Amino acid sequence: MVLKNIFYFIIMWNILAFLLFMCVSVNGDSKELFEGDLCDAGAGQQAFCLHIQECMGAVAAAKNGTPYTICTYRGKDPIVCCLDALLKFTPIAVERSDYQDQDGCIVSTKRTGLQIGQKALEKCLKYQQNTCPCKTGASGISFEDIIAHGENAELNEFSNMALLGYGDNITTAQWSCGGSVISERYILTAGHCISGREIGDVKFIALGILARTDLKKDVVYSVERIIRHPEYKPPVKYHDIALLKTDRDISFSLAIKPACLEVDNIQREGHEATAIGWGTLGDGDDTANTLQKTKLYQFPHQECSDRYRPTRLLRNGINQTIQMCYGHKTRPTDTCQGDSGGPLLISNKFRCLHSIVGVTSFGSACGHTGIPGVYIRLVPYLPWIESVVWP
Repeated sequence: MVLKNIFYFIIMWNILAFLLFMCVSVNGDSKELFEGDLCDAGAGQQAFCLHIQECMGAVAAAKNGTPYTICTYRGKDPIVCCLDALLKFTPIAVERSDYQDQDGCIVSTKRTGLQIGQKALEKCLKYQQNTCPCKTGASGISFEDIIAHGENAELNEFSNMALLGYGDNITTAQWSCGGSVISERYILTAGHCISGREIGDVKFIALGILARTDLKKDVVYSVERIIRHPEYKPPVKYHDIALLKTDRDISFSLAIKPACLEVDNIQREGHEATAIGWGTLGDGDDTANTLQKTKLYQFPHQECSDRYRPTRLLRNGINQTIQMCYGHKTRPTDTCQGDSGGPLLISNKFRCLHSIVGVTSFGSACGHTGIPGVYIRLVPYLPWIESVVWP
């Protein structure tokens, strides 16, 4: 009897969802929304498009026969406009571009939409002024044109980059994941980079180096504290983000500078970003000695979801609210093993400082044309980061 009721509920759920979708398609806004997009929940309320199984309000509505708004479909399952999501995630910021600059240096911002990441933005302005003061004629680091089939980075080109070490001492440590300097005491990385079954917890952070052979004790910091996101439950791949606190203040210089945290959510097909890391140069290849860089492009939501379907470690497939896909459709270039935790960067709005839009998380195969990797979307985690780094 229980199985019969469950089967009946599933059938009615899909019929109701289809009818509601038809109503929305005919009578509502013709613009198609995707999983993770902001949506209009009515009465002037904004919410997120989420899989119906993640939205208890929509599940209850389906049981009671009450209407609810559908954004799109993933297969036969509805992606619904879910007010519950506001309790789980921070609302994603609307993309903004009104930055006031002087002599090529951003000096103030006029923000519209949802005010997310204000502390991070103010800190970035401060770091910009302290590390590369705004003055006429000054010039920042070029962001011209891993990492499988990438190219060598230049000296001091990515001075926010960190290499993470595992082991009892610096000499014998295994150097694997990447990370980013974001303040005087904190490194941003992936949740799965904080420890490994065979190598233990992350213990060391190397800064200011271009090549692995540049490792010296005076550029290595010890990890004082590991802070993983409270919703990260390994080995599940959602919320794969963490912070590392260094044992002492980081001294900023030409070789070591923080990266800014991008506060404007970017959900645009084809958006260009740069991935960096010391990971393997391809499947089965050795790790890179010199830091690698490569340009990647944001894949459409649907292509991302089609590539990464639900599995045991990704129960609902890609969650577009907190994950995104970047890759290359015409070149075999990508992040690879050992690049995890490293940043996905955009051209610096701020003089000599890059901006982080994502964190390298996982992929299916590296260095293959048209197969994207998955990155943690930074914006939803800004309030958590701010609460730890700048309380």
